[in-house]
Amino acid sequence: MKIGNLRLDQRYTFKEFKAMGEVTTTCDNCGALLKNLYTIEGEKDNALYIVGSECVEAYTLMNPLEYAEIKRTRAKHLRFVKELRKAKVILINEHDNYWFYISDNPESPVIKKVLSGKWDSNWRGRGIYEGEIKDIIDGMNCPIVHEAKECVA
Repeated sequence: MKIGNLRLDQRYTFKEFKAMGEVTTTCDNCGALLKNLYTIEGEKDNALYIVGSECVEAYTLMNPLEYAEIKRTRAKHLRFVKELRKAKVILINEHDNYWFYISDNPESPVIKKVLSGKWDSNWRGRGIYEGEIKDIIDGMNCPIVHEAKECVA
């Protein structure tokens, strides 16, 4: 962290973390290239700033337990995204829930079943198709299948 563009006469509050997986922007404070984005809010100007891990720690003056929890959450999220990126097919239902399936065999019965729009219980991960996860899924190079109405469990 270096002293940069952020005002030093106000406190900042941590708001959100996003893992993008590739360089998408630069730190609003120091200009470093960022893959992991932390959003902080200025107490006086109420403006939101995108910063990196070093700047978020320094500018929010988090206690060590808060920062350790953020790091654990970030690590868990990054592991999940890494698994998601291995998906061979993603199934989305009418309620915007998704399941992703991983198989080394594109001819596997599970993959064929899911490609036909039917849910299968051998999924690798699941969640709600929104926000950052929606952006990641939409940018992936694998089939995205919308579940057939008659297959909704």
